[in-house]
Amino acid sequence: MGGDIKSQYSESDQHGSSQTVGRAVPLAFSAVNQLLEHKLPLIIDDFHYIDKSVQQSIVRSLKDPIFEGLSVILITVPHRAFDAIGVEKEMTGRVKQLQIPAWQITELEKIAELGFEALNVHCDSEIIKIMAEESFNSPHLMQDFCAALCKANGVREYQSSSIKLQKPGDWQIFFRNMANDTSKLAFERLAEGPRSRADRIRRTLVNGETCDIYGAVLFAIASTGPKSRLSYEDIRAGLRTVLSNEIPQAQEVTRILDQMSKIAREKIEGEPVVDWDNSSLYISDPFFAYYLRWGVILPEGE
Repeated sequence: MGGDIKSQYSESDQHGSSQTVGRAVPLAFSAVNQLLEHKLPLIIDDFHYIDKSVQQSIVRSLKDPIFEGLSVILITVPHRAFDAIGVEKEMTGRVKQLQIPAWQITELEKIAELGFEALNVHCDSEIIKIMAEESFNSPHLMQDFCAALCKANGVREYQSSSIKLQKPGDWQIFFRNMANDTSKLAFERLAEGPRSRADRIRRTLVNGETCDIYGAVLFAIASTGPKSRLSYEDIRAGLRTVLSNEIPQAQEVTRILDQMSKIAREKIEGEPVVDWDNSSLYISDPFFAYYLRWGVILPEGE
């Protein structure tokens, strides 16, 4: 934080005359002192977005205030909860994770129940359950499903007479039609990889079509469901599922995962859709997970 706050105080000499002396106080120093004085926490949102070197600088500059009693709240995705310790070992034992649990199926179902009640429409519990199970624990996706179901039934406002919502004629079509509104652009950006792609080897898929290694890895990830957390072995098993011939070497796959993580951080707006930490791949964006499940047509052998 840049800038200064100017303060003034008076000094008297031995002859009784006085003069006003100005002093500049750094804004950051003044702000931290105010937080300490009023026992207020410092909150840093999206701490995991910040470059590691800057994270380290932030944590080191806050060490002394923390030791003096300043409470600091770092808001991160769950798998980055201990980044503060990773960049500054002296914070070991001074960091406590307070995890906010994902939405449960019953909570997601409540969104539909309360919303449909407000519109004076009825929906079978089995229909609501199917939508909740496909929402990847996201209340936003659940609301989108409910809105799409209402529109399919001609419901756009409060109904003066109660009606019953009918389920989609084909659930697969219902969910696939919504996929393009989620993370199609993010998928395409990851599939492109770095701009230079002239020398990439084409890989043959089990259906006879070909793609480069970026496409193959994305197909492999999608083939897992996708899971929200994948080990290297999960991805390798996925590659065996989608490729018809030799699986890429381990170091080549991990290099691609590193590149995808970099693209997700630097080239795609919003929360990084994938994050590889050298042992696991995390998909923390439910919209991207949904697109992998319903927007990607996986190659199938004969």
